[in-house]
Amino acid sequence: NLSCGGFYLSSGYTSIGNQRFVFNWNKEKFPDPEKFISDFSDKGIKVIPNIKPAFLENHPLYNEIAKKGLFVKNPDGTPFVTEFWDGLGSYIDFTNPEAFDFWKNKVKEALLDFGITATWNDNNEFDIKDCDALAAGFNGTAVKASHIRPVLTYLMAASSYKAQIEKNPALRPFLSTRSGGIGIRRFAQTWSGDNRTSFSDLRYCHNIGLTLSLSGMYFYGHDLGGFSGGMPSRELLLRWIQHGIFEPRLTIHSWNSDGSATMPWSYPDIIGSVQSLFAQRKSLLPYLYNCAFDSVENEMPINAPVFLYYDDENLFSHTDSMMLGRDIFVAFAFDEGVNKVPAYLPEGDDWYLGDALYSGGQTVNLEIKPTDEMPYFIRSGSVIPTDEAQYGFSSGDDLVFTVYPLKEGTFESTFFTDDGTTFDYLKNKCVHLKFKASCDESSICVEYENSGNVVMNPHIRLCTGEKRKLYIKEIHK
Repeated sequence: NLSCGGFYLSSGYTSIGNQRFVFNWNKEKFPDPEKFISDFSDKGIKVIPNIKPAFLENHPLYNEIAKKGLFVKNPDGTPFVTEFWDGLGSYIDFTNPEAFDFWKNKVKEALLDFGITATWNDNNEFDIKDCDALAAGFNGTAVKASHIRPVLTYLMAASSYKAQIEKNPALRPFLSTRSGGIGIRRFAQTWSGDNRTSFSDLRYCHNIGLTLSLSGMYFYGHDLGGFSGGMPSRELLLRWIQHGIFEPRLTIHSWNSDGSATMPWSYPDIIGSVQSLFAQRKSLLPYLYNCAFDSVENEMPINAPVFLYYDDENLFSHTDSMMLGRDIFVAFAFDEGVNKVPAYLPEGDDWYLGDALYSGGQTVNLEIKPTDEMPYFIRSGSVIPTDEAQYGFSSGDDLVFTVYPLKEGTFESTFFTDDGTTFDYLKNKCVHLKFKASCDESSICVEYENSGNVVMNPHIRLCTGEKRKLYIKEIHK
């Protein structure tokens, strides 16, 4: 079986006829929204509903909102109307405090009160090109809406965020947004938008993601398989998943031209490969979570181009690769029918691949079949946390720390984890390990200390192929 942590609920749940009406529940599709949400929640799946900041003119709430003056306006005070999806509509003016609160309350009433704890803030580019359209501004002076589109996007996410905080003050809010300036990272993750089903778009999205990371937008992903176009081939779908398992957001989402939907099980004959890749993702989650903490605390990207860490000009021509955190190097196959990939290892570190240890500054030719798990290199002088529990929908976890030692010398490594949902880590209710390792020709000595208040007795082991003796010592606070 396949595990699932979240379900993005596209805007079809709001439909009346062929149109989408934000905050409306289509009771033919969802006769009991609360039960629908609870059924998912009982299985550990978070529902992330799509919400859009524009109301069509025939929306049941349109006249009420217009009467209150909550839309972006024309100079004469009437709602500014523009094309939006399947009709004409008006954007909420989030610079108007009353509109900000209206949205916040609607998020709570229509979604959060049913048990939802997340929002997908979509189609929020505020595509307002008319130079006469006005927003309320912040000091009573109207401002051209076309000049502050990123501000409107930011405030939409801020209003959704505030709704979630007010409804569930003990829970860390989860939001996704399609648009926004860099400040949006305070509230939400993002993705690369409506990509296409092609190998060229796979490589293009790889570069988009690394650019986002260099810009400080660390929590991102792509619609794996491609959003628009035909159903991806078996090879292309697997290549997208192989890439996605190393990124913060792993989501398959599509609007296929033939009316089909891309699913992990779209091709039953490759479901075993999909399951293996998802299992590989699960094994990496402790490391990914630690990278996420490091990105927030120390501004270290979760994904980054390799040249961010190495002054090696050869890396400028080897761009089909990336770093996951500081210690994992991955090279990808992006071309149709190509299974052999030259992986240039950055000079300055040694790199483990299974039992083998490679010196940096050389090219290693990898065979990466679409149906196989992904090979990846681990930097010598690191401790990598993995989940070694059997993969499955309701499986538990088995945290193991693997030491990848230096040939000789000392190094340090850190690890963070907590309950994953609350703010209790701010009270030090967490695990925060610091490892110190000394390596010589006969032994590896690892000391560890936990500065968090949650007790952990870490399972520490040496990487396969390492013959030296491992000594472990706990340092007490």
